Amino acid sequence: FRQREVVLQGGSVVWDDQLRGLPPVTLRDVNILLRNPGLRHEWQISARPPADWGDVLELRGRMRQPIWALHDGNWKHWSGQIYAEAKQLNAAAMAPYLPPSVGLQQGLGSARLWLDVERGQVKNGTADVALRDVGMRRNFALFEEKSASGAQPSSALSYQNNSKPMEETPILLLRSVHGRLGGRADDTGFRIFTDKLAVESAQGQQWPGGSGRINHVYAQGKQPSETEASAQSLDIASLAELARLLPIPANVRQWLVSNRPAGLIREASAHWRGDTDKIEDWRVKADVAQLAFGMPAAPVRANAARDEHGGLVLGARDAHVGLRGLDLVVNASAAGGEATVRFADGALYLPMVFEEPLLPITAAHTQLSWTVAGDQIQMQSDKLEFANPHAAGHARWSWQTADPQKTGSKSRFPGILQLKGALDRADGTQVHRYLPLHIPPD
Repeated sequence: FRQREVVLQGGSVVWDDQLRGLPPVTLRDVNILLRNPGLRHEWQISARPPADWGDVLELRGRMRQPIWALHDGNWKHWSGQIYAEAKQLNAAAMAPYLPPSVGLQQGLGSARLWLDVERGQVKNGTADVALRDVGMRRNFALFEEKSASGAQPSSALSYQNNSKPMEETPILLLRSVHGRLGGRADDTGFRIFTDKLAVESAQGQQWPGGSGRINHVYAQGKQPSETEASAQSLDIASLAELARLLPIPANVRQWLVSNRPAGLIREASAHWRGDTDKIEDWRVKADVAQLAFGMPAAPVRANAARDEHGGLVLGARDAHVGLRGLDLVVNASAAGGEATVRFADGALYLPMVFEEPLLPITAAHTQLSWTVAGDQIQMQSDKLEFANPHAAGHARWSWQTADPQKTGSKSRFPGILQLKGALDRADGTQVHRYLPLHIPPD
């Protein structure tokens, strides 16, 4: 590396991985250009792999060494960027030769990769991919929470027992992946991001693209873990379908199956401290359009089974509440929040509350706020406007939890509701639709 320039053209390299016992691979048409101006080290390498691997592979690097480095060739002192490109690749053929942590098992297409290096260690990675027929090992151990002692406890993100050999872990199959993704991981935490990443699962579910980021800092001593997340332009239905393919908790998976959420996340961000089972502080901001969940897949049959009060008899996996057509802007924290709620051509689904479980909402709008102080919750809305085929009007209301010592149920719920409003029009023949089927004695 003391030479100013080194050029090698038309060479060949044999890759003999004896550690893993893999057959030797010969790279042909190897061209290497090395430049070492001053404290910098630059290189350009291209090579033609075996035919079943794909087309020419390119590798470029631009590094710098600190002025105090005593040996020009000590790459552990270098910092800079590495760039790799494969215009046509067959990941299935090269997968055995890749580091196990990469996880890529199959895929056809092209990829570009940027790696940021600090003192010989990779710190950041960014990839542009356009792949089809993709297979990935679902190994999420890289992102598991670290304890203060450095041990890795069990995590809901881990889909495998870490004692399993890599070849036994499940494979996530995708029909196509297009866009940008990247991340960073070290002893302090990890960062993941996507940009215009479009994914289609093997079953045909599509995530049409969007951007998202997650930054997570591991717990250190008495300091809890800390997480920030943000997203823009995400289709909720597509995201939910793809999430079901990932190693998520069983109860979350079942909720996604039962409720079939849909809508568009225009923009959202969240911040919280602590693990999911012990969150100490949190804040959420979101702008969601046409939100829907829990709606029945088909109209309720006239002869559907009903309970003793007249409500629908629901299975363990059936949604108990649902809605559609909701636009929601919310800013919430552990201490309270505010929200703007707007329905347009929407509906509420309350199968255990009303005889007609589907309540249409032609239009509705309100701004509400709430506060949380210990066990006490207060919520209010100074103006609610609503309209549907049966009625239209406006109202103001407030609600708060009850004093358990003053209620027959000895509970804070269902609480105390104060409502004042007026109807601009109403169809008296439809009043029965809005009477609850059952009101507890207390």
